[in-house]
Amino acid sequence: MSLRAAVGKDNLTLELPEESTISEVVSFFAENYGHLISKNLTSKNDVINYLKNCVILINGKDHKSLNEQDTKLHNGDVISILPPAGGG
Repeated sequence: MSLRAAVGKDNLTLELPEESTISEVVSFFAENYGHLISKNLTSKNDVINYLKNCVILINGKDHKSLNEQDTKLHNGDVISILPPAGGG
């Protein structure tokens, strides 16, 4: 199941303390939606590792070009989580 399907909508607004990090957002999704994303992700750590392999954009910029999981978030930031590309 996709993250969008697990959440049940296209957009989700989170109330986070100022200067929360991407790592905290990943943990939020792992705790609240991990069991819905995939039956193969059996633990919170499995979900966190899956989400770390996703493309995570903050206001259109890849978090890897910023400060990765330690990137601090600010009021109004838009976070997009895109699944890892498959294929070969």
